[in-house]
Order: sequence, then structure tokens, then C-alpha cells
Amino acid sequence: MQKLTFERNKYGKEILIDTVHTSEFAVDKREVLPDFYTMAFLRNASGQIKINNQTITLNENIVLFIPVSQLVDISNANFTDGYFIFFEGEFLDKFFNEQNFIFKFSFFHNTDNPLYLQIDNSQKANIYLLFEEIHYEIRNLHQDSEHLIRSYLYQLLIKLNRLYTTLHLDLNSKLLTNDYLLKFRFALEKEIKNHSNVQYYADLLGISRTYLNKLCIDFYAKTSTQVIKERFALEIKKELLYTSKTVAEIAYDYNFSDPPNFTRFFKQITSQTPQQFRELSK
Repeated sequence: MQKLTFERNKYGKEILIDTVHTSEFAVDKREVLPDFYTMAFLRNASGQIKINNQTITLNENIVLFIPVSQLVDISNANFTDGYFIFFEGEFLDKFFNEQNFIFKFSFFHNTDNPLYLQIDNSQKANIYLLFEEIHYEIRNLHQDSEHLIRSYLYQLLIKLNRLYTTLHLDLNSKLLTNDYLLKFRFALEKEIKNHSNVQYYADLLGISRTYLNKLCIDFYAKTSTQVIKERFALEIKKELLYTSKTVAEIAYDYNFSDPPNFTRFFKQITSQTPQQFRELSK
């Protein structure tokens, strides 16, 4: 596995966004862990890409969404024609003065959601043009380019989010207008490895456990405990899939009192023991 770190000063001055055409796309490893957000519009692609445990079959006119710090397996993917956009959340956060702005977009705030979007013929030219505009502007930087690129990216995210939420009707818009839910998802992504109890997040948000639970039930149709446990289990799955650590080592790394307790927790969430999950996922 190769951890990919964003190159902030690649173009001389700090700019927190970059693009690449598929003809230039190259990584040394076939399993990567980017520390930045990624979107791709693939006009022509084949094979499969795996983002965490979500396997996506590639074809024409597909947009991919890869949230930060998600394990990506591209060993069976062929990218023939299209663009990738890579950016740090700070690129938008600074402009909108809102630390968790990126979580307003349905495809980046919950990795349980589908991480792709099939673009129909009526939309593909419009969407692809924005990818091209961003790519061109980054390759031909001017003093005011950052502002123009940010406006293109904002348009692109809004247009894709409209298509995405229309297609996935089960994803309502409550998250987009509820600041507590946005802050909860942001905190969960940042703190989950060290904090997995409801009270911690309720205190962090300045609300009661009861209200946080109500928000989770309203939006996710799950209790706050379920949301936290499932996100915690996802971190453990990454360790099982992409490290050589023993089950016991992972158990202690994640502050379980002993391996049997860790196994009980994992099986409760996944219906598999950690070892079974590791073996069946090979």
C-alpha cells in the first residue's frame, strides 16, 4: 500500500488542488491511501475499483468520489480517458470560512453511500467541461487563478450533488441544513480512532445524547451508537485488509481490553470474526 500525500507547492506557490488526465495517471502501488479528496470523470474506463469495501464497476461516463483517507485498490482498473481532481478540504474551507464545508456534499460525508455517479448524455458535456476548465487553469496559472478554480470546483460540486441526491432519493437534505449533523460527521472522521462513545461527541457539539441520537435516527435511520460503531468498525476493517498486524495487535491499538472482547465487538457489527473477515476479503 502506498500513502499519497498532497503536494502543496508543486506549482511554486501553495495551491491546494491539482488535476491529471488519465494519460498522465501513474502510481507505483496498486493499493493507495490518499490524504486528500479525489473526484474523477472517466469518459472511458473498464474493470473495477475498490474503495474500502465498496467495489465499483467502471464504464463510460462515470464519476468517482473518494473521501479523504480511504483505501483504494486500483489493481483491476483501466483508466482510458478522463480527468482526476485532487484537493484538500481546506481549499474550500478557507474561502467559505467554514471548517466542515466539504461535508455538505452527500458523496463525501458518509462512506456507506455509493461513491460513484453515472452521468447521462444530457449532463455529461456540462460536467466534463468543468473538469476540463479546472485542469486547464491549473496548467496555466495566473495571479487570480485560485479564485477562478475555486468557483469552478464549487459549481462542479453543486451540480454533482444535485444529480447525486436526485438519483439516491433515500438521501434526504437534512444534513445539508443541520449544522450539528455536519459537525458530528466532521468530528467522527477526525476522532473516531480515539473516541467511540456517544457522550464524547455530544459534549463536543454542546448537545445532549438524546438530541444527537434523534438527529442520527432522523437522517441515518440509525441510532448514534450504531453510526459511531459502524464508523469505528470501518477503521478496523482497514487495518485487517491493509496491514499485517495480528488481531491481538489491532485489538490493543484500538483500546480493547483483550482480543476476545475485540472479536465480540467486530462480530456484532459485521457478523464475522476479524480473522474470517480478513480471509474472506483476500
